[in-house]
Amino acid sequence: MQLPWRSSIVFEPLVVPWVFGLCLLALTLTAFLLWKASGTLASRRRRILFGFRLVVLLGALVTLAGPTLRHERVRSIPGTVLLLVDRSASMDLATRREALRRVLDLQQIKKLEERFSLLRFAFSSGLEAWNDNSLAEAPTGDKTNIINSLEEAVAVVEGSPIAGIVLITDGVDSDARLEAKARAKALKVPIFVLAPPSASSRDLALSASDESPLAFVRNTRLIKVKLSARGVSGMEVIVKIEAPGTAERLQRVKVQGDAAEIELEIPFKPMRVGRQVLRVSTPLVAQEEDETNNVLLLPMDVVRDRLRVLLVAGAPTWDVRFLRRLLKEDPGVDLVSFFILRTPEDSNQIPEEELSLIPFPERELFEEQLHTFDVVLFVDFNFAPYSVGRYLGRIRRFVEQDGGGFAMIGGMRSFFEGQYQGTDIARLLPVAITEQAADLRPFMPKVLAPNHPIMALGLDSGSEDVLAAMPLLHGRNRLGEAKPGASVIMVHPEHTEASPAPIMVAAPVGRGRALALAVDSLWRWQLSAAAKGQKARPYYRIWHNMLRWLSGDPAFSRLSWEELPSDLEKGRRLQFSLRLRGHDWKPLADANLHLTLKNPDHKHRKVKGTTDKEGRFAVDLDPLESGPWNLEASALLGGQELARSEAVIIAGQASAERRLVGPNATLIKELAQASGGVAYDWNERKLSDLPFDETQRGERIEAIRSEPLWNHPLWLLFFLIPGLLAIALRRRWQLA
Repeated sequence: MQLPWRSSIVFEPLVVPWVFGLCLLALTLTAFLLWKASGTLASRRRRILFGFRLVVLLGALVTLAGPTLRHERVRSIPGTVLLLVDRSASMDLATRREALRRVLDLQQIKKLEERFSLLRFAFSSGLEAWNDNSLAEAPTGDKTNIINSLEEAVAVVEGSPIAGIVLITDGVDSDARLEAKARAKALKVPIFVLAPPSASSRDLALSASDESPLAFVRNTRLIKVKLSARGVSGMEVIVKIEAPGTAERLQRVKVQGDAAEIELEIPFKPMRVGRQVLRVSTPLVAQEEDETNNVLLLPMDVVRDRLRVLLVAGAPTWDVRFLRRLLKEDPGVDLVSFFILRTPEDSNQIPEEELSLIPFPERELFEEQLHTFDVVLFVDFNFAPYSVGRYLGRIRRFVEQDGGGFAMIGGMRSFFEGQYQGTDIARLLPVAITEQAADLRPFMPKVLAPNHPIMALGLDSGSEDVLAAMPLLHGRNRLGEAKPGASVIMVHPEHTEASPAPIMVAAPVGRGRALALAVDSLWRWQLSAAAKGQKARPYYRIWHNMLRWLSGDPAFSRLSWEELPSDLEKGRRLQFSLRLRGHDWKPLADANLHLTLKNPDHKHRKVKGTTDKEGRFAVDLDPLESGPWNLEASALLGGQELARSEAVIIAGQASAERRLVGPNATLIKELAQASGGVAYDWNERKLSDLPFDETQRGERIEAIRSEPLWNHPLWLLFFLIPGLLAIALRRRWQLA
């Protein structure tokens, strides 16, 4: 069929814009001068003459504009239909994936393409390119933003007539905003939504509020959890709460309305630091649409708001005085201290009821309150006279099983002088107690492990240089060989391998840590720094580091995790590294690492390897089964354990997108109505049946033919005749 021609006048200037502007200015000046020159004529004659002249000037200006007669052969084309398919994780349900395959039937697509120009897009957090093979894959988008995706799609075809938008979604929008209706209306395009029926949906889902996954040890925190429910109005739901170290709890919730959202407050009081997993779950209901969102695993990083320290001192010595002052001034330390001011050897002539002193509360401290402390310090303390011997086993279990820290500080009532040989404390300490009297000679200790974090003194010079400028220490308790796995940090100048003389020894013991410091004159290191007004004082730093190490600070672990994720997506490989440092805290190569991954519902996984020259061992594992996994790593060298570390990772947990119970019928209806469209049940309406606006059509120019008018003889004659008339009238009226 022969296409019709359409004609129109267009302008194609003969000169560049700035020259055209100069010509306009010149012609305007000419018109003004001609008007002034005709000032001797009568008013009527003056206007007639100026009119003819003005026509000539305007003709010249229009000619410079390049008037052209354009002929166009055009073809009418159908309007555009935008098809947007939700590919977020909330669409990853068997019923919804099957519905998508039915709605997007190839025959329906062909029928639509016969009537309209069809553009297809996928979307989740934003617009995505369409892939014909994507329907065979599970939707994985971790976020949904419907209105932004609609605006992006309309912008792609800006200027083309749009017959309508097809939006296939469940309406679960993680970024739904109040202005969504106004923005949908501003598109000026009808939106036809195909969504799953809300009446047949039954689902329970648990999701966490947007809060920091942080808790403080021995402090109760209320964790907010949202229970979303659809299709179960009137049902009583039992929510089960499982937290580490506490008994299982059940909470009953009455569901009112459809869909319903109920906020729960769950108290959580952790008793140890480290990452812990809080498990919240609901039972499955009959015909539940999504079974993956009934369990919520919350990884909580438990830290200390304040380090709780128990200091037991055998006498109010200078060492105790300086240490107690340091700890009380530290806002990060909650100190509980006890001094022995009256020993059994003191005079007993005065009745106890007349003394202001209280008896040493050994039962309250070591039986009732021991679990509330992070670190226990024995400073120049002899346990025997105070019935503390029966509690030494409790202190050992506090360290080995509960993950606490214990340190014994030297003095005339510590180690051998305090009769600790053969006790549970001796078995707990990282160094052997020799049955030798204390050495009272002054000395300057040598640093054997300068890389140990306890020796990070915060100064530019090395620890050896720092200590060389410190006052001498007065006396020491004699200690023997360090136990396997212990780090000898400082030694006496007479120390040799054949005759060990350690001063500071530290080691992990079970789940906790123990330290031995064989001097009671460390306070002297504070004197020179205080006299010089130094801010970075070695005495403060070394004690701060010792307490952090004893409390199990992860930064002070010899075996550390690198690039370990807290959550592992379903189907993703687990990749991270373990790094090991030796007793001297330098990277340790050729050590054997044993890694065990434990989950109560799945078979344990075990990995073995050897560290490289950087002390690292790379781990690359197949995807883990869904659930919480406890990771336990240990490092061995020569058959002896050097260090161990623990971590937690959650694998395959339903994403936040899957925990939004859909469909969101309210949002779907609002978007459709605001745009002038309609929302349909995708089981009852086909693509080809949607009422698109067929009057919205575009056009395509097939051919163009141009005929310039400015050089046509008739065009020139049209403007030439008024000029000739103006000349004739000028002579007749005898204009000077």
